[in-house]
Amino acid sequence: MQEKTITVSFEEDKHNALKMYLEKKGVTIEQELTVALNFIYNETVPDDVRNFLKMMSRGEDVQQDAQPENEELSEDLGMTM
Repeated sequence: MQEKTITVSFEEDKHNALKMYLEKKGVTIEQELTVALNFIYNETVPDDVRNFLKMMSRGEDVQQDAQPENEELSEDLGMTM
């Protein structure tokens, strides 16, 4: 799935303090924001939609792999695609 960049504004002093204390924990602001966004996504987007998106992201590979089988089957049945 293609990724999207999100830009947010935050007060510089708060940013510097947050960065310093997160570094002590061995993590970055970006890592913590990713965790927070995934939490918000999982709490907000319904299960069916999340499952659909997951299937769609995997489905591109499945659909490409399935196409030659369909062509072989149609040839066996004397059909053209």
